[in-house]
Amino acid sequence: MPDSVLNDFKRLIALRHANPALVYGDFTQLCPENKNVVCYKRTLDGNTFFVELNLTGKLQNRPYDPVGFERLYSNYHDHRDVLMPFEANVYLAEGEAKA
Repeated sequence: MPDSVLNDFKRLIALRHANPALVYGDFTQLCPENKNVVCYKRTLDGNTFFVELNLTGKLQNRPYDPVGFERLYSNYHDHRDVLMPFEANVYLAEGEAKA
């Protein structure tokens, strides 16, 4: 099943293994005051990744606009102006990602 939780985890693990910045990159938390949304960036060797996670079962405003970023992973197919319940996204902000 392509949209299963297992396949989501496989995709995330493959993305993490292929892009060392997601593991070893410098970590910058971007919205520490927001208890409902986690967003941060990781940077290594010219590659910057932006991650946003909605930790709630409710719609949340996006603390940052990922305009111009390449979305590499999402558990939702459509991009909206708000984060959907429990939405998780990984973007390439700068550099080159590996699949």
